[in-house]
Amino acid sequence: MSFLARSEQDRTHKPPDGDSVIEVRDAYAHYSTVSGPLPVLSGVDLTVRRGEVLAVVGPSGCGKTTLLRVLQGLAALDTGTATIQGRGPDSATPDSGYVFQQPSLFPWWSVRKNIEFGLRLRSHTRRLNAGARRDQADRLLDMVGLTGFADFRPAALSGGMQQRVNLARALAIDPVVLLLDEPFSAVDTLTRERLQRVLSGTLDALGTAAVIVTHDIHEAVFLGDRVAVMSERPGRIVETFEVGQDRPRTEEFQHSEALAAVSARIYQRLKTSDERASESEFARTRQPLRGKSQMSEPDE
Repeated sequence: MSFLARSEQDRTHKPPDGDSVIEVRDAYAHYSTVSGPLPVLSGVDLTVRRGEVLAVVGPSGCGKTTLLRVLQGLAALDTGTATIQGRGPDSATPDSGYVFQQPSLFPWWSVRKNIEFGLRLRSHTRRLNAGARRDQADRLLDMVGLTGFADFRPAALSGGMQQRVNLARALAIDPVVLLLDEPFSAVDTLTRERLQRVLSGTLDALGTAAVIVTHDIHEAVFLGDRVAVMSERPGRIVETFEVGQDRPRTEEFQHSEALAAVSARIYQRLKTSDERASESEFARTRQPLRGKSQMSEPDE
């Protein structure tokens, strides 16, 4: 069923217990550097169920974006598997939509034309005529709160509005899963919170599963049904927290004690992991040098 034909049947959505759409098992990956292989992912395991939103947090450089790129088919694993609906991410069927950190719109096209581009990407399975593409683009614009801006060029929009167009275009392919890489990192606080509410309501209305990478713990808790915490590089999932809040999320929850309490637990887990990593790094730097140039430690 197309997302535009879905009814807003259950406005207090809870993710189902089964029917997984993403499966990542024992995933290892590295980047090649002039100094040799740089391990990035180390045995990542995760599952995302149909309609579920999983937020991923972790230290900078721990492999969060690499994980998204693997799921989108933009990076390869060394070993392990990553599947969306049982298919590899490089399948010809576009099961996932991707929203980058910065808006990636075509500046010479109108807002509507940018969204219609997403509709064309699925035309090999659901061919639409120009009138149908226009109608569906306008419905998506209404869904993300941009009714009346269809004929504007991206340069005439604010950064937050451009990112809403990016979201609408990613949803236009009717993805099973939406992948978002820090989509609101470049906007101010009030705009960020407004966009978080727009995204939460949109995902809930469509029943679309999502994986959201963010450095903002509060954002992760607000958007996610679960929050996965990654270790320092090479990244792995060290703990997953249940948020336990119905969707769509509200502005009241956004500033609630309940959200703050879950955020505090995740912060402590990240802090503990970071302290362990710092201690390990300090211990390595304190190891005595080998060879003739080694300096002896003074006797106690």
